[in-house]
Amino acid sequence: AIRGLELQAQGQHCVLCNSAFETTDHLFLRCDFSTPVWYQIFGWLGYSLVLPSNSASLCHLMASMGNNKKINSGLLLIWHASVWVLWNKRNAKLFSDKAWVVAEVVDEIKQLAWHWFLHRLAKSPCLFYEWVWNPILCISMYCS
Repeated sequence: AIRGLELQAQGQHCVLCNSAFETTDHLFLRCDFSTPVWYQIFGWLGYSLVLPSNSASLCHLMASMGNNKKINSGLLLIWHASVWVLWNKRNAKLFSDKAWVVAEVVDEIKQLAWHWFLHRLAKSPCLFYEWVWNPILCISMYCS
C-alpha cells in the first residue's frame, strides 16, 4: 500500500459497470455506463451511428465528421471533454464510491466542452443554452 491506498492487480474489473475487465476500449467505449453516454453525445451533435470497435477509431471519427477543419477541431474538443469526464467519473467511483447517472455525466461533458470552447476564443460565438441546443451551429459561427 502506498499512502494507504491498496494497488489493484492488472485485470481489474471496470468500476463503472463491474461486468468486464477494465481496458481502455472497455472503459471509454464498451462499458454499460459509457456506451449510453456516447450515444447521447452523438445524439446531441445530431449524429446517429454505431460506435467503432476501439477508442482510437472513435477519436479519429470525431476528428473527421465535420465538413471543415474548425468543426472537426470542435468535435475533437468534445471528444476530449467526454474522455476527461468519463475518466474522472471512473476515479470518483474507484476512490470515493460515488455513483453517477448518465444524463448528469452528459450534462457535465456539455458544460466542460463549452468552457474549453470559450477559452479558445476572444469572443463567445454563443451562449450556453445555444451550445446545448446546437453545438455544431456554435462551432460553425466560430468558423465564419
